[in-house]
Amino acid sequence: MADLRRDRDAAETALAEAKAADPAAEDGKLAELQSALDECRANAASLAGERDAAKAALATAEAKPAVAVSSSPAVAASPIALVDSAPESAASDDLKQISGIGPKLEGLLNEAGISRFEQIASLTLDQIADLDDILNFRGRIERDDWVGQAKRFASGETP
Repeated sequence: MADLRRDRDAAETALAEAKAADPAAEDGKLAELQSALDECRANAASLAGERDAAKAALATAEAKPAVAVSSSPAVAASPIALVDSAPESAASDDLKQISGIGPKLEGLLNEAGISRFEQIASLTLDQIADLDDILNFRGRIERDDWVGQAKRFASGETP
């Protein structure tokens, strides 16, 4: 959105400068600049509409009660299932070493199939958003930088 505003401002400035310089000689350039400015304005309006729709969807999602995580089939079919599960033979890591994860959150993550630092370290932005929504973490994963911490612990760094 900032880039779009910057482009729009630059187009408006260039259009104003061109009109002030010699309006008659630069008709083609003025038309081109006006067209670019109109396109920027249209894009800004479109993005503003998308932003407003996203805010409305977020408000609706926040109004819904938190989803309880359990061993039910609903969790198995949830987007969390996209996280690679740890091999059966792999021992679980102490996820509480990650700042922001206590016993309760560690239990929720384990129920969702996440028990290793490598799994948290390899989360995609979509998976983080899904975990955040399903487990009602309210941005905690990114705010506490779980992925960065998990990468350090997975590489052998100690807390």
